Amino acid sequence: MDIPLFCAPIGSEPVDMKLSRRDFLATSCAGALSLSCTTPSTGVRKPLFKISLAQWSLNHRFFKREEPHLDNLDFAKVARGFGIEAIEYVNQFFFR
Repeated sequence: MDIPLFCAPIGSEPVDMKLSRRDFLATSCAGALSLSCTTPSTGVRKPLFKISLAQWSLNHRFFKREEPHLDNLDFAKVARGFGIEAIEYVNQFFFR
């Protein structure tokens, strides 16, 4: 099965070119492979995203329903213990 491909410079008549499925897959795979090879080969990759920990994730400890109980000032230490560098505070825990 051929996939119709229309290529033409702006302002000219389109040229009808046929691209077979095999050629399309070969070109796509070659492009994907070339993109995957552009990362450094040091073996250590930098993470795409950094995650944060919301204070609500530990709400049972802040409401003293679960041991060990936590205080607002201890939340940053706990998050660092999980290896998380960013935290999100919840104002509900400050107004009890």
